[in-house]
Amino acid sequence: MHTLEQRTAIITGASRGIGRSLALALGQAGANVALVARSFTDLEEMADEMHHQGCEVLTIAADVTDAMAQAQIIQSTLNRFGSLDILVNNAGQCDVAEFHTMDEDRIRQILDVNLTAPLLLSRLALPHMLQQRRGHIVMMASVAGVIGTPVLDVYAASKAGLIGFTRTIRSSYRGSGVSASAICPGLVDEAGIYARVKHETGIKTPFLAGSVRPDQVAQAMLRAIQRDLAEVYVNALPLRPLLLIQTLFPRAAEWLFPLLGADIYRRALCTYELKRTPQRRSD
Repeated sequence: MHTLEQRTAIITGASRGIGRSLALALGQAGANVALVARSFTDLEEMADEMHHQGCEVLTIAADVTDAMAQAQIIQSTLNRFGSLDILVNNAGQCDVAEFHTMDEDRIRQILDVNLTAPLLLSRLALPHMLQQRRGHIVMMASVAGVIGTPVLDVYAASKAGLIGFTRTIRSSYRGSGVSASAICPGLVDEAGIYARVKHETGIKTPFLAGSVRPDQVAQAMLRAIQRDLAEVYVNALPLRPLLLIQTLFPRAAEWLFPLLGADIYRRALCTYELKRTPQRRSD
């Protein structure tokens, strides 16, 4: 898919955080964009901003874990724009906690939002993409799905699942005109949990991780769609060689990461979360 002009994209979790940057980037690239999130007010504010930039926008207030809402998201987009070319599965949730202390219902909820909903939305989108012999599914994964990181167990499991699903989609539908990409950011400096912690506590990310901006993640998404890239890692330079070590020498990575401050940072995050009033947030 070399151009995004007049293509139709659905993006979940579109009203804030990384999703906001993804939506703006798609609109600026010329795509028609269906914005999906739970908050109608946030969506309308986002839509107004994009309309002022000349983008064609549809807003859909929906819970991506609800089966009827999933069908509505796909059908409403088709009714408005007549096609479905890109699905960006961005909506996600993350709790920072020791795994054995997590509530079972909360574990299921995170998996439903982060993993099950993207799979089911992709299942509904695929027939339309296959019929038009054109389409791209984007999974907003994470480096956490590649590197074993403490106190992000459920989140990491869900992101690893998205990476595996993306690889299988590419294999299963090769030659059909339909493909998929996994975008794997590291720590994002201006959105999501890490930005919130840094703002409220002053805790800095360890040197090995570095940080990236939401607009860098958005540009990586555009490249992945336009060039049909399987996986794009959006990370600061210090982390990149460590990803290679993780792949080639997993045992060495287990020994190396704690020495470079990863565990200290994650434990600080965990302590911070425990002191806060429990909240359920979407990235």
